[in-house]
Amino acid sequence: MGIVEFLEARIAEDEAVAQDAGARAMEWRSSNGSVAGGGKPYVDDWSEDEPLTQYGGEVTIVYDEGWPEDVEAEHIARQDPDRILREVAAKRKIINDHRVGSWYVYTDDDTRACETCGDSTVRWPCATIGALAAIFSDHPDFNEEWRP
Repeated sequence: MGIVEFLEARIAEDEAVAQDAGARAMEWRSSNGSVAGGGKPYVDDWSEDEPLTQYGGEVTIVYDEGWPEDVEAEHIARQDPDRILREVAAKRKIINDHRVGSWYVYTDDDTRACETCGDSTVRWPCATIGALAAIFSDHPDFNEEWRP
């Protein structure tokens, strides 16, 4: 598996989890150790007996029963499905900007260089793609040679 395939697989996993987590609410926020969500659910055909509007558009994501601590609840809320899907789009844009064809050119010594980074001495994968891959360095398929 190459670095691009590795990244695309991890990003697709993040996207799928965010979509599933957003089934009740895409935007999450914290208050006093609890995390609640609001906004339009990811799934358009919400079929529960009680629609989101019953409680002013709020649904409980994490209820405070002594934990999480306020700072932990804030962290959970900051990783809401809406944000993760924006990150997925941004990561795909970065990968696309560094893609084969538009991603690299062959230099005189027939090595690949990153065209987007604008320096023929920057070898593929460039530090940008390596940095994206390093986010997932705890994954068993991560190759240490990709680390920038």
